[in-house]
Amino acid sequence: MVDNSSLIKKFPNMLARYSNVYYRKIQNAIGKEDEFSTPIVLDVGCGSGVDTFFFAKKGFEVYAIDRDVKLISNLMKMQIADGHLTQEQADKIHIIQSDFEKIATGEIKLPKSDIVLANNSLPFYKPEDASKFGLLMQNIFSCIKEGGILSTSMFGKNDEWAERTTTFSEEEYANLLKSNGFVCSISSELEAQAPSMIEDDKHWNIIESVYRKPFEDEKIEAQAQSVDSSEVIEEVSKYLPPNYNYMLSNIFKLATETKDATQEVDSTNIANEKTD
Repeated sequence: MVDNSSLIKKFPNMLARYSNVYYRKIQNAIGKEDEFSTPIVLDVGCGSGVDTFFFAKKGFEVYAIDRDVKLISNLMKMQIADGHLTQEQADKIHIIQSDFEKIATGEIKLPKSDIVLANNSLPFYKPEDASKFGLLMQNIFSCIKEGGILSTSMFGKNDEWAERTTTFSEEEYANLLKSNGFVCSISSELEAQAPSMIEDDKHWNIIESVYRKPFEDEKIEAQAQSVDSSEVIEEVSKYLPPNYNYMLSNIFKLATETKDATQEVDSTNIANEKTD
């Protein structure tokens, strides 16, 4: 059994360090980011709330859903007490207690969102009726606004927990998203032998992906770009178990940084025009 007590206390600093590592990969993979006028993030299966806290600190309104909200609620109190989260930031977090079954059946209505995160959570919904997983995904797809982002970590066929979780091949998952009109920005499949939160050793097969829901009048070029994960895994393994990969936490930059970069380019162009 892995002792995670120290991990929980230290994760804010580790998250920041990890974000810098993986963001370089994401920045290279996505050429154009969207601006969100009312940025809303939905964290589906939020767990300990790492992604939730990260986005709240960046000014996003975050809806965090999990069947057991005790962990994120307690950690939010710890974050505030330790000075890692201000009360203003905490007020942006809306915790919703729900399991995937209620989302699949429509009993829980998901808020319209600019960014939907599902970090190693969706695979753990494996209903006897496999069609219910499809309903879950359809309801998630429907809540994403045009121009919005869906960022997920799914389990591949070779994952050690494959028999008790819902798994996909990278191609199968890509087909599911593309058949529902999404455009792939990042798709990366990795395999590694490493600890989990409950086991000392486990074989991981994870499909990391970022998909975008295009605007109606937008030309769709559904061309996936693959990210080499070997460098990232080597660096991250020093700090975190792989099932706590925080690639998803970096997607907020897709909604913020390009605006500044675009303004700088426009200013330069204007200055050049005046010179000419």
